[in-house]
Amino acid sequence: MRRIFDTGNAAITEGAIFAGCQLFAGYPITPATEIAENMSRRMPLAGGYYVQTEDELVALHVCVGGALGGLKAVTATSGSGYILFADPYGWALGSEIPVVVVNAQRVGPVSGITGAPGQGEFYLSRYPTHGGNFESIVLAPNCAQ
Repeated sequence: MRRIFDTGNAAITEGAIFAGCQLFAGYPITPATEIAENMSRRMPLAGGYYVQTEDELVALHVCVGGALGGLKAVTATSGSGYILFADPYGWALGSEIPVVVVNAQRVGPVSGITGAPGQGEFYLSRYPTHGGNFESIVLAPNCAQ
């Protein structure tokens, strides 16, 4: 068995491609920037599309549009970028449009301030928009395996 030592962000990239991801749209924001960098290299080799957008809001709108067109779409962000997802995320949930959102969470509350640890991003992921009327599937792994 071949072993590969890599980061969690690289594992996310490879897992998405293995699962058939055809579109990645994103905007660089730490610590999700590594995912965007890896996808920019890997998506063209896998026959997919990589789009760097002007902000996080546009990234999720591009993914939702790609999913409507039949592509398996993924985006990634963290902290304050995740807050901007509320509108397109609510549209995708309410319209039952499948899209994968990676929240590379960092220590701190949902605003992205890194001064105090909190669970704000987890709860925003679980009950993302429209008053919490929709539940989403949230996976929170603790390691790359």
